[in-house]
Amino acid sequence: MSVDLFFPENRSRAQRLTELVDDITAMQRELKNDSDNLDAKDENMRPLLNKIMENNGFTTFDELVEKSLEVLTADEAQDLRDMLEETKQTNTQLEQTFGVFALLTLGATSAAATAKAVQLLKSGALVTASRLVIRGIARAISGSANALEEAAELFKASRRVSSILLRNFETSTKVGRVTKFVKTAGTVMSVVGFFADAIVVVLAAVEGARQKEELQRAIKENFTKRIEVALINVLGTAAVSFNGNLESILILENQIVENPALESVLRPSIDVLTVSVADSMDERFDAISYESAAETFTQLDIPRNSFTSDDPSVAEAIKKLDAEESIKFD
Repeated sequence: MSVDLFFPENRSRAQRLTELVDDITAMQRELKNDSDNLDAKDENMRPLLNKIMENNGFTTFDELVEKSLEVLTADEAQDLRDMLEETKQTNTQLEQTFGVFALLTLGATSAAATAKAVQLLKSGALVTASRLVIRGIARAISGSANALEEAAELFKASRRVSSILLRNFETSTKVGRVTKFVKTAGTVMSVVGFFADAIVVVLAAVEGARQKEELQRAIKENFTKRIEVALINVLGTAAVSFNGNLESILILENQIVENPALESVLRPSIDVLTVSVADSMDERFDAISYESAAETFTQLDIPRNSFTSDDPSVAEAIKKLDAEESIKFD
C-alpha cells in the first residue's frame, strides 16, 4: 500500500515496516516451496526405503529404527524413541523419512562411515524437528480451511520434539545448538502467530501520536521475526539439500537389492556419500546462527537505504528470541 496514507513524519517508518513484512513474506513463500520439494522427495524415497527394508528383513520402520539405536547410549536411544512417537502424532509421516537416516547407520561398512552413525542419527532427529516448523509455515500460508490451527499444532510439536532432544543433546555441540534454535522457532511461531501485510493497512488508520508508537513497536517486532524466519529459511535450504543426497544413496542401495552382484562396486560409493552427507550437515549446522541470519538482511538494507532508526540492535533481537524460547504453553 502507499505510505502516503501515513502522517508525513511516519512515512519512512511505514516504508520500513513494509520492507520487513515483505522480506518475511518472501521467505515464507521460499519455505513453502522447500516444504513442497521435501514432500515430493519423501514420496520418491518411501518405496525405495520399503524395498530395501524388506530385503534386509525389516517389516516396519520401528524395527529398522530400533536396530539403528544400538549405536546410542540408553538415554539417547530413549530420546529418539520419544521424538519419533511425538512425530507420529502429527500425521506428517516424517518419522518414515527419519528411517532413511537409520538405514545409513546400518548400511555403512567402512570405518569412516560407521563412525558417523551417531552423528547421522542426531542430525536426522534435528532435521525432523526443523521440518515440523517448515511444514507448519507451509500449512499456514496454504489458505486451506483450518490452516492456521493445524500450523500451530505443528509448531508446538516441533517445540516438544526439540525439547525431548535437548534432554541429552548438549547445547555446546553443533547439533545441540541448532536444536535449541529450532525449539525457539517452534515457540516463537506458536506464540506470535503469522505475519501479514494487513498490519500496515491497520496502522495507516491509527491517528495522532499513537501511529508513531504503533509503527515503532511493529518495526521492532518484525525486525526480530525476520531474523527468526531467516534462520528457519536456512534450515529449509539445508533440509532440501540433505534430502537430495539421501535419495541418491537410496537409489544406489536399491540397485544393490535388484542386483546383489553390484554390492562390491557400489558399497564403497555409498560409504563415501554417507560420510559426505554427515560432514555436509555438520558444516551447515556450524554456520547457522542468529547473527549470520541477521547479516544477510543487513547487506540488503544498506543498498536500499532502509530507514533503520527504529530497528532494535541484533543483540536486542536475539535477547528477545532467547526470552521467548523459555515460554511454556504446552
